Amino acid sequence: GDWTGHSTDTLLTLSPPLFPTMPNVQVELVPSSPSNKGGSKATIAVTAATPLVDVLLGACKQIGVDPALHVLRHKKNRKEVDLADTFRFANIANNATLELFELDAAVADKRTVNVSVQCEGGKRSTLQAGCSENLFSLLARFEDRVEQRLCTGCEERGETP
Repeated sequence: GDWTGHSTDTLLTLSPPLFPTMPNVQVELVPSSPSNKGGSKATIAVTAATPLVDVLLGACKQIGVDPALHVLRHKKNRKEVDLADTFRFANIANNATLELFELDAAVADKRTVNVSVQCEGGKRSTLQAGCSENLFSLLARFEDRVEQRLCTGCEERGETP
């Protein structure tokens, strides 16, 4: 159509973000062993961008348990929450209650994570590692794969990472 005579100015109305801060997430410790009676609760403030690993760490700190031996699960379907997700993408309802479930120590030791490194040249490598593996040993394993030195400085200072 003919736009002559119409103003080209546009009125832009800024509204507050849809979810500037999400409601809190409730995390409840589930009874899983005689030493863990359960019932402890933690309230964690989250935003859409809050990583779920931060929810786990915050809940464990408030309740006083070891995060290496616990996982978060959906209360309704008992599925484990992916800690790599942010709250926005985790399919968790506002004001949801998550369960903090204690893992058996043997099971916790066998858990693995995928770790990726991208070098300056653009080469990317991924490996699977145990959750208890330290950063220096991971970097040493990556050095063999990418054929590039990733750990520097320790030898010069006489330090052992």
